Amino acid sequence: MKKHWDDFFVPPETDEFLDKVKIDFAKSFEVDDQFLSEWLSHHGESQGKWLRARLALATGGLLGISSQTYINWAVVCELIHSASLFMTMYVIKIILDVVKRVYGKNLVYLLLSAQEII
Repeated sequence: MKKHWDDFFVPPETDEFLDKVKIDFAKSFEVDDQFLSEWLSHHGESQGKWLRARLALATGGLLGISSQTYINWAVVCELIHSASLFMTMYVIKIILDVVKRVYGKNLVYLLLSAQEII
């Protein structure tokens, strides 16, 4: 029986369709919200390794399903990753804004002041 996966073999689909994934992923940047659109564009320009997308492409290639299906899987994996990064950044921004509004100073200043007290 032929071995389909080992430490040295990556299915050709993994990189063959990565450009298509990046193009489809970039189409998701066309949203009405300016803040979200700018953030998505910045995230899309980053030179990450696209490991999630590559894993989806490799899995689809090994399972022998249609290329459009696993291209869609790869795009969705990257969108979920982007959403988690965005939510983390957005929550931190809200916390920093609340701290500044409540205490009148930014969080870094407050943390440094607290360190002096201790």
